[in-house]
Amino acid sequence: MHVSGHAYREDHWELLRMVNPEHVIPAHGDLEMHGHYIELAEDAGYVLGSTVHLLRNGEVLYIEE
Repeated sequence: MHVSGHAYREDHWELLRMVNPEHVIPAHGDLEMHGHYIELAEDAGYVLGSTVHLLRNGEVLYIEE
């Protein structure tokens, strides 16, 4: 039996709720996948550009406390 090895949306949702990170940065997949993950994070209360970030390869994000 072959499985993709990728978690389902519900698994990502549960992980976000359990870990409760201050910032979310989708880091694997194409732009469409990132968009879906950003929507998931927004549903969990994160805000694009504030607590959820979309970066290009090689781009650096500085987070100040």
